[in-house]
This record gives sequence, structure tokens and C-alpha cells, in this order.
Amino acid sequence: MSEFPAWAELPEWTRIFEAFRSNPAIDAIASIPRWSISNQHKVPMNMHRYEFEFETDRGASPYIPDSMRTLDEMRILIPNAKNYCFLLDPEDSPLCVDIEPTCSDLLKASLSKLPALYRETSRSGNGIHLLLPNGTDANLIDEFPNAASKTKLQASDRSHEILRAHWVTFTMNQIAAPTPTDADFNVLLKPLYSQATPPKASVDILCAEDIDISDIPDGDTILRILDDGSPYRKSPGDFSNDMSRYERGLMCFIAKQMLDIMAIDRIQRNGHEYTEAERIALLHRAATSRLDHREKHETSRHGMPYLAYESASVLAMIEAERKEAR
Repeated sequence: MSEFPAWAELPEWTRIFEAFRSNPAIDAIASIPRWSISNQHKVPMNMHRYEFEFETDRGASPYIPDSMRTLDEMRILIPNAKNYCFLLDPEDSPLCVDIEPTCSDLLKASLSKLPALYRETSRSGNGIHLLLPNGTDANLIDEFPNAASKTKLQASDRSHEILRAHWVTFTMNQIAAPTPTDADFNVLLKPLYSQATPPKASVDILCAEDIDISDIPDGDTILRILDDGSPYRKSPGDFSNDMSRYERGLMCFIAKQMLDIMAIDRIQRNGHEYTEAERIALLHRAATSRLDHREKHETSRHGMPYLAYESASVLAMIEAERKEAR
């Protein structure tokens, strides 16, 4: 059992927490059970292991049941904490702009003028976290679709980054917004999106469209279980009628269900190691059966049909999330 570090009680902690909790951007995600707290190694902790075994070295992950909590549960479990961590997800979370202490004063001043919903200093006191509305980067994702598969987008000099499907550690040290807050996200952050590389263009991936589902062990069974599973409860209206964002959200939902199905005993008994191409083919088929056809679906990207490319992109993002959680 690890020795848990002593959490320093912040001055007027209750006031600080209440100001944090009442911020509309934080309130919108407070009830989502993807909160944790970082340990002495700055790793978000598995809260189940902490609560019942006082273990602090195990990490939290969306793929580890009960390893995360809601914000209000975290407050009860560890009051007077110096930080709370939240795992962002492009489907339901704000976008985070993380400005590092190494960022130049000029660029930091420009980024600080983004119209953020929430802003705070980082743990060092010299960096800044900004939360922007979900979908703020929709135009850049459409222009640079490779970015959709990334958990974060980092400047080449590491001076700032965009966190999309990534942990953010909130210090609750809120700061006032500068005047005016009229910076253009699409202009300032475009370089980070434009440099995003596509999912690995292996022969395996490019051959995904040629795979016959009936040739994939238990492929039809996986699709049938998906069809009988939980429905996707969001509509295009939840994404401001942006059909690309809606489709990506639906595909993320299906992909996570599909990967869970592949891990159940009934499927594992076949002894088959599903290839990247097979996973893409199954997700492509499942998504196509649920989506209304659009002309965009007839286009191609990097030599792949649009929805096959989106399938590869979504699976690459989920795999990156899982690697980060290990």
C-alpha cells in the first residue's frame, strides 16, 4: 500500500471550490463520472482503489470500471484537495487550450484573449488553462480531418497545446478575463491542426474496404450485438446540427461498444486477434447502417472512402486514449 501524500488545505478552500463548481462550464461536466485527482506523480488516480484500499499508484481510466467519480463525489471523498482532474471527450466536453510557462509573452497574451468559458493558472502559476465551448474547433476539424483522431494537438515548440480527449488538471486558481476577449481561435490555433498527421496508412488499413464481414470470425455476431445494444441518445441538434460532428460522436459511441464486445468471453473464445483493418471494416459497416446517406460519404480521404477513413480516425483516437490510460 502506498503512502498517500498529505493534501495541503487551501486558504478559504470552500469558497474557492464553490466558485469553481458554480462556473457554468464546470457545472456542465460536474455530473459526468470522469473525475479524479492526481497523485504525487501527477497521474490521475483510480478512485475505487483509493477509496477502498487507500492505493494511490493505480491510474484512472474509462476502460477500468468505477475508477472515476463525479466532481461532487470527489469533493466528499477528498475535501480540501489542491486539484481535480477531468478526462475530456470531444463528444461531451469543452475544449482545453493549455498555455505552457514557456510560451512567449506575445503569444500568451493573444491566446489569453480567446473567449473562454473558464480560465485559471496552471499548477506552476505561470501557465494558463482555458476552456472553450464544445465544437469550437469544428471548422478546423473539417478543414484538417486528421486532427479528429488526436487526443491532443501540440505546438512544435511545446509552448501550447489543445486537449481534446485528454486529462486536464484543474487548480481552481481562477483568473479574470482580459479585455477584450476577441481572439480568433481558427486563426491562432490553425497551425496545430494543419500539422496533424493521418492515421497510419498501412496496407492493412487501406484494405479494410475489401474485407468481407462474413470472413471475420464472429463478425456478424458482433454486428448483431451492436444492433441490439444501447441506442445513441444524441441527435444532430446536440451538435448544433453539424452533421460531421454528430456522425463522429455516433461512431465513437459505436466503436467503444464494439471494442467492449470483442473483449467478452463469448467472442474471446474464438481465439482470433482482430486486425486493424477488421476493426475498421466492422465499425464502417455498423456506422453505415445507422447513418443517413450524405453526398460527403461518397468522397474519399487518403485513398479511403470517407466513412472508412472516419472509422480509422475514431479507432486511432480511442487507441491513443487507452495507451495514455495504461
